Order: sequence, then C-alpha cells, then structure tokens
Amino acid sequence: MASASSDNKTARMPYSFLGNSGLLVSKLSLGSWMNYGEEFTADAWFDMMALAFKHGVNFFDNAEIYGRGQAEENMGGAIKKGIANGTWSREDLVITTKIFYGSKGFPEGPFGNGPENGVQANDQGLSRKHIVEGTKASLARLQLDYVDVIFCHRSDAFTPIEETVQAMNFVINQGWAFYWGTSSWSAAQIQEACEIADRLGLARPIVEQPEYNLIERNRVDFEYLDLYKKYKLGLTTWSPLGYGTLTGKYSIDSSDGARLRDPKWSAVVPDFADRVAKAEKLRPIAEELDSLKALEVVVMITSDVKSKIDTLVLPVPKLHEPDRSALMNLAQCNDTDECIARPVADNTCLMFPSHSKLEWTFAVNAWIVDAMISCLGCGHFSDKFGRKKTLMSNCIFMLAGGVVQSAVSNIWLFTLGRLIAGIASGTATATIGAFVNALSPPHKRNTLGMGMQIFMTLGIFFPAVCFFFANTSDGWRYPQRIRVRAGGNLPAAGPIDVRKQQGGSVEEGLIDSAPKPTLKQESVFDPRYRMPLACGILLYPSISDPRIGTLIIEFINIWPAIFTGAMCSHFGARNMITWGLSGMFMMTVLMTVAFVVDMPVLSILFTALHVAMFGATVGSLCWVMTAEVSPDSICASASSLCIDIK
Repeated sequence: MASASSDNKTARMPYSFLGNSGLLVSKLSLGSWMNYGEEFTADAWFDMMALAFKHGVNFFDNAEIYGRGQAEENMGGAIKKGIANGTWSREDLVITTKIFYGSKGFPEGPFGNGPENGVQANDQGLSRKHIVEGTKASLARLQLDYVDVIFCHRSDAFTPIEETVQAMNFVINQGWAFYWGTSSWSAAQIQEACEIADRLGLARPIVEQPEYNLIERNRVDFEYLDLYKKYKLGLTTWSPLGYGTLTGKYSIDSSDGARLRDPKWSAVVPDFADRVAKAEKLRPIAEELDSLKALEVVVMITSDVKSKIDTLVLPVPKLHEPDRSALMNLAQCNDTDECIARPVADNTCLMFPSHSKLEWTFAVNAWIVDAMISCLGCGHFSDKFGRKKTLMSNCIFMLAGGVVQSAVSNIWLFTLGRLIAGIASGTATATIGAFVNALSPPHKRNTLGMGMQIFMTLGIFFPAVCFFFANTSDGWRYPQRIRVRAGGNLPAAGPIDVRKQQGGSVEEGLIDSAPKPTLKQESVFDPRYRMPLACGILLYPSISDPRIGTLIIEFINIWPAIFTGAMCSHFGARNMITWGLSGMFMMTVLMTVAFVVDMPVLSILFTALHVAMFGATVGSLCWVMTAEVSPDSICASASSLCIDIK
C-alpha cells in the first residue's frame, strides 16, 4: 500500500523537530481532552482526525486519564480505521500519550478527588510500577505496539525523579515508546531529570508540555528560558484557549451549561473566575480583530495587540514596598553537579545554600585581614631574603589560592583559598610598591604610582569578569547570568519587593509554593528599577554577589587615577592624600545616612565619590609618599594601611 501521506502533502503545514531529536511534528497538534460519552465514538474520532490529517497535522496527543481511558480507546479505533481504509499508515502519525493519573479517575489524597472510582494505591503516580503497567494499558486501549512519545503527565512529589527517569528509559528500551517528555514540570525538576539521565547514561526528556496561552505564560516565557539553550528542550502546549475562557463563550454573569460551570471542575480550575475576568478585559482588544473567535485568539495576535494584552494580564508592579522575600528562594549553588539552581531557605547565601549570609560574608572578606597581615610581615622577608625571592614565593600563593577557590565546594575550604589569596595580595601590594618606588626617579613617582593603581585595578577587574561570565556547565564554580545575579542584589536595596518583581529566569529553582514571576527579564532594567538595583549592587556586594560589586567599583576606581599625576603637580601628594582621606570619611557618613533614609540617588552618588576619591588619592599615592622610607617593612606597613582604608 502506498503511503497515505499523499493526502496531506499539499497542505501548507510547517513541521519542526521535537526538541533535541530527529522527530518531525506538525506545528499544530490535535489533543483529546474533551467531553466523553456514548455519543463520542471511534467513527466520530476518525472523521475529526482525518480532517486534521488532510490539513497537514501528524501530531495527535492523548492521556490515560482522558475520559477514564475512553479517549485512548476512541483514538485507537480511529487510527485502526484510517490504516484499514488507506487514509494513513502508522508511520505517518506521531502519537503521544501521558502517564500519571491512571484511567480510573481522580482519587482522594495527593492526586485529586472522587473516591467512588475504586482507585487503588499504585494506580497513579510516576513509580516504576505504574509507568510500566500504565504504558502497557494505554497501548492496549490504543491498539498500538508503540507510541512515539510518552509524557509524565505531572510531577510526582512522592517518587524519586531518578526512579522515574529509569522507568521511562525502560519503556523506551522495551520499544513501547521512542522518546519521553514531561508535562507541567518545573524547570528545576526538568533539569534534575536531565542531569540524572546524563549521569546514568540514559535518554533525557526531549519535550515539556505546559499550559500556555494569553493568560498563563510564566513558565514558557520566563522559567524555561535556560532549558531551551542548555538542553534544546522542545515544547508542546495544552489548553491554548485557557480552558475555553479565551473563546469568549464565558462571561462573569453567564450561567451557561459549559463544563467549567460544573462544580466538579472547580478543583481542576480553581482560578476560573479570575480567568473569565481577564478574558472579559481582553474583549475590547478582540473587537479590534472583529471577534474573539478561537482561531483569532491563537493565531492572529500581533505584537501591538500583545503589548496591550500584557498591560491587562500581567499585574503592575508596586514600588517602595518592604522587602520580605530575602533572596527569592533562588540559589546558584557552588557544586557543578547541580550548578544551575535549587531552592534555599531565607537568609542563606547563594553560592553555599546551607550556610548563612553572615558566614558567606566572612568567607568572601577573609582575604582582607590576611592581606593586611601579609603586608606587615612580607617586608621582613624582603629585607632578609630579597624582594625577588619574596615575589617568586608570592606567585605560588597566587596560583594556589586561585586553584583552591575554583575547585572546592565546601565554604570553609573556599575560605582557606581566600586566605591564601589574601597572602598573595598583601605581598604583591607591599613588595611591588616598594620595588617600584626604589627604581623610579622622584619626578616619575606620581606617574608610576598612578600606573600601579590602574594595573592593580585591572588585575582585579579582569579576573572578576572572567569568573562572572564563566559557564557553569563547563565546570566553573561561578554563575554566568547577569539578570539572575542582579536580581539577587535587589533585596539589599530595600525599595523593591522582589516577591512581586522577579524578572527573567529567576523562577528557575523556586519551590512549588513560591510566587511566580510577573515581569520579563528586561523589566529588571526598567528605568523605574535602575537606581534601587544600582544601590543594591554597590552597597551590598558581599551579601549577594561580590563579583558584581567588584566589577562596578573597580571600574569607578580606575578613571580618577589617570588624573592623579597632573593633580599632584598642582596640589602636592601630601595634600592630595589628606583631602582624599577626609573626603572618603565624609562620603562614608553621607552614603550611610542616605541609605538609612531611603534616598537611593544620593546613596549611589556618595558611594561612587568614595570609590573615586580612593582611586585618585590614597590608592595611587600611598607608595609615592613612602618612596624615601626604608626598610621595606615600613613601606609594607603603609601599604597595609592603604588596604585597610579601602
């Protein structure tokens, strides 16, 4: 028999590869979640499927729960009829089904309601037992040897994801399905499944099927963003018409007999009234399109109309609400085996979720005290062994500190790496400064001091850039996404309630009960938020992410140093340092007051001036002022004071 696909070759239906696979599916698919009863027969299903197939649809979706198995029985009969009369062959069709709820209806307990259905303990869920038995039962109802894709219809809080991954791969290995996917899983759950599959050498899920329509868009538009790139996750959606509310057939005051008016559906769509209210607000926009028919809602929304819809569907964020969310239950952990995101408790740090922000702040800043001590001590080593040997030893400390910080996942070992780095920093600051002063003629010392400040700043700036943008999937311990890390600073700024303004992909890794994001990632950088965001970055870098603060502070630090030499020729180095120290003290007081009284514009201005004053005076001129002082240990003490002031 010739391929029956010739009937739909003339249809202009686009096809896409499903996720990271070679399976081609039509852009539109035909689902099977609808009313059931004696009037819905296999013949009626055949007519519907044949019409869709004629217009290029090859993708037909089902689930064991639909109609308590009747949907699979009807589709199976329709497929068999189409094969028998030559409408299609099995190879022409992409058939999918979903496993989780069973075919007996919703039971009491964690999965739903309806005790009259006789559901037994293992009739539902994602255990290996139900996945295997449910798949065999679905194939029997469909009268098929295999389906193309089998979905986990929901996530199962009571079954380890590893068991589910292994069970789905068993189904594939038995030839009962070619691929597997998920439906209504969180990004964190999908990622965990992919990581488990990679670790065990098993097949990943290639596709997720979430609800997606004009009202429900958070997961597709925000939460899954990183999964598309990292795993090439495919998407197919359910309820594109929002349970029918986007067809316009419901209204707030209507009492028609549609199924969602039935009280038994209230548990399935608890926010039905809210959906209807939002659809009513869309009606004026739909009138611009002449009607609110289903096809126009799904297909004919232009970018201009969509922007108007956004203003109605997405809540308007409020400013100046107290921060009650700590760090948004978001974690960027420090273990490359689980390096993207996972939930953390409030008041814990981002890189090490099991430790408090206080411990994290101590670990990050441990190098400062160590650097001061090494500044005081390395001068004595320089006097005894010479500057050359001291600097060579310092190179070993630099390398060791960097390796330890990059390689460990324990916060205290990370702290040890910071301490080693502090020794290197203090040694370099003191010894190189004294070395340069000894070699430079007096009229060049201001210029050389300025150059040292610039190059030391760049020495901090560029490694920070590398760490900040490092790719976690390639083994680096530091996160790479600006929007997520910037979001982590928002609570520190105070004026923004992050629970209502999580932008970008920050919902990734949220616990199930956490609020969903209501803004696109670009909204984090909305003009209304820029100043509080900048305050958070500059004022609280050690609480959320010190690399962000390092990048910005060192960038501000470097520019005033360029003009230090010229300014010294007019005012003198001693006056410059005196004025710089006085100005830094004044800026510290002013920026603290501005932050306490919630004046973000002034607090960021005073912070920037504080950093600029250091770069132009103390940072550049410390070594110039100690140029004539001997031995090296005295120069080192001055350098230690410089670090302490900074």
